[in-house]
Amino acid sequence: MPSPLAGRDVEGGRTMMTYYCPLCWAELAKDTARCSRCGASLGEVDQEEYAVKLIRALKHPEATTVVRAAAILGGLRERRAVPPLLALIASSRDPYILERAVEALGNIGDCTAIEGLCDILAHSYMRVRGKAAEALGTSQQTQARAALISALNDASVDVRTLAAEALEKLCHDEPVAQQPSHATPRGQS
Repeated sequence: MPSPLAGRDVEGGRTMMTYYCPLCWAELAKDTARCSRCGASLGEVDQEEYAVKLIRALKHPEATTVVRAAAILGGLRERRAVPPLLALIASSRDPYILERAVEALGNIGDCTAIEGLCDILAHSYMRVRGKAAEALGTSQQTQARAALISALNDASVDVRTLAAEALEKLCHDEPVAQQPSHATPRGQS
């Protein structure tokens, strides 16, 4: 069966579903058993693990599907999605896809995701840099702090503000060492 991540088109006043092969994203008829482009047996693909399907959906031709897949992968904190999300950020020009992919990396939060977010602070889109700064504000890794300090010199005042807020959040969340008390406990002299 073709991908459940199907698109919708309106034809003659009614909604028509568009089905895609989840491997190569070729457009298919609803009841196709084997993809004519890549030869995938669609019954076998249906049995794949959910996260693998979502990772494949990052290459879907419809932006809304990509955005949804990135958000779900981030919510699942799916570490296997980090390299595909980074590749998506490197190749996409769609600001909504880029922002959601950056948010997903922030939610995943492993070392590779944080390294990627640090690099994304140099992205050409200001909103993407801002999302990266926000995402880094949740990381306790020292490289996140150093990258945010660098972002305080960004050309965009919005990115500088978001970097400052992220740094403030990092400093606020940092555990404060207890100072030894020299006071005498109550009731003792």
